[in-house]
Amino acid sequence: MVNLDGRMFAGEAMLTSYEFWGFVVNILGLLVGIGGVALAIRSHLKLRSARQAVRVTEEKLLHYMASEQFRDMSRDAADLQALLRSRDWLSAAKLASDLQLSLGGGLGGWDHLLSGPERDKIEVARTQVNELVESLPLGAAAEPITDDAIRNMIAQCRFVMDIASEVAGRFSVKYLREPGE
Repeated sequence: MVNLDGRMFAGEAMLTSYEFWGFVVNILGLLVGIGGVALAIRSHLKLRSARQAVRVTEEKLLHYMASEQFRDMSRDAADLQALLRSRDWLSAAKLASDLQLSLGGGLGGWDHLLSGPERDKIEVARTQVNELVESLPLGAAAEPITDDAIRNMIAQCRFVMDIASEVAGRFSVKYLREPGE
């Protein structure tokens, strides 16, 4: 700056120095801001990939749980076959009732994971178990069951076992598969 007689003020050199350091501080602030934005973008990408990993893990867990439930149904159907062969009607009736509940729970609980044909097969399996329960004797004074009727009940159990095993197998493959396959 110049005063009235044309001379410079004594503090003008300091003002230029202040402008220089102000410029340096502004540049440093800009660099820190850019670094902050880059860090925020990096954190956002990590969060997005972490959320995706959680989603994949949850999906695998659901398939695992469904697989185990249908595998248990298949085992129950196999155990029911053994009880029918040994003519243990009371235990067979209890296990058949449990199997009815399991099939209904599996159908309702895992409906979003089941394909259309699987849903239909499980409905048919439920019908088979319902028919089997209806054909079991109703106590000690009940009429004896013929060997053909027992074979028919065993075939119904085998059908339920096959369907439950098939669904459990598909769910097992789904939870063992790597993401993106």
